[in-house]
Amino acid sequence: MLIIKKNIFVGISLLFASSLLCFFVVEFALRVFNYQTKVLGDWWLPSQDLRIKKQAYYDLNPTRIYSINPRLSLKDESASDEFGFRFNPNHKKLSNKPYVILAFGDSFTFGHGVAYNQTYPYYLENILKKKYNKNIIVHNAGIPGYSPDQTFIYIKENIHKLNPDLIIWNIDISDIIESNQLCLFKKQGNSYQQLPAHLNIIYSQGFILKYAPSIIRNSRLLNLFLSAPTLIAKKRWYTIGCTISDKNMDLVKKGFSQKMNYFFSEIKEMNTNILITLTPLQFYFDRSINNNHYIFQDYKLLIDTIHNSGFPFVNSNAEIAKSASVELYAYRNSSKNWAKLPKNIKVAGEKTVNLSDVFFLEETEFNYGRRHLNSDGNYAFAQAIAAKITIPYDRK
Repeated sequence: MLIIKKNIFVGISLLFASSLLCFFVVEFALRVFNYQTKVLGDWWLPSQDLRIKKQAYYDLNPTRIYSINPRLSLKDESASDEFGFRFNPNHKKLSNKPYVILAFGDSFTFGHGVAYNQTYPYYLENILKKKYNKNIIVHNAGIPGYSPDQTFIYIKENIHKLNPDLIIWNIDISDIIESNQLCLFKKQGNSYQQLPAHLNIIYSQGFILKYAPSIIRNSRLLNLFLSAPTLIAKKRWYTIGCTISDKNMDLVKKGFSQKMNYFFSEIKEMNTNILITLTPLQFYFDRSINNNHYIFQDYKLLIDTIHNSGFPFVNSNAEIAKSASVELYAYRNSSKNWAKLPKNIKVAGEKTVNLSDVFFLEETEFNYGRRHLNSDGNYAFAQAIAAKITIPYDRK
């Protein structure tokens, strides 16, 4: 018996030693041949953030793939509150029960690149408080990179947790693609099956990075191992058994529309007030782009899908264009390529002829008009939304 136990111990030891030796040999070879580590996703993905275990901004979530950690105090003003929403120091305990609005969406709602007091939820709260002179809280529940699938799950969780008076769901043109790449609902007959988050490559990468020892987590071999599936699949993000090829965009768009109809029908059953908004699209104001461009077809798909829901809807592009008083210029992909708007078209802004200076934060981060809003753009967005909201006067 002792001999058997000794042999098992020796065998395990040899296996461990040989595995460790192989690891260092391959790691050394990768460094000698100058293997360039691949970026595992974008800046908002937990695969990047989980490399720093102390005060990590994101964490893995078994249903939503990833989420923002609650109660984070950060110097870049992206701190989070006890709910994991973007922190607003003005949300203190009030003597009277406030009218609670939850603003859901992705980085446009979160306010990528701007301080908390330059986001649209912050401006919306102040506009409504001034208009109604009441206790109103607008929680910023936007999470960068979130797809409609993740947002729908997030909405369901918070309806039961916080019982809000109103939910705002901001939809972006990128949601068409992201609903496929970050798919968490698979069509089964006339309904949908919710899939576990671990079937998505983002969760799998993040899980390994979170729990692997630092010497392995920062190795080139692990980077090669984790990036290989995305290179083979030729997709940065995908869910096993749910994501389809982006080459078949007609099928992707059809799937998006059907899935959104399912989400909207489920929300109706929850008996909650909801307002759908559409992120301002730069190309809406850029008349140098042919109306047959696919971006306008995608934009029309969004509007048709939202209209079919029967929910109140803010077409922010149309509202901003109607309410603005200054004629500006929009650019296509760079500041050197200006496209003058027709004289009868009015768009938001102050005394300037450069729409990008007033409205959009980046110049080239996204193609085709999906740039994040800066402070002025968020304020114009908040104004368009506030005009659609009516708060009962019997609320204190």
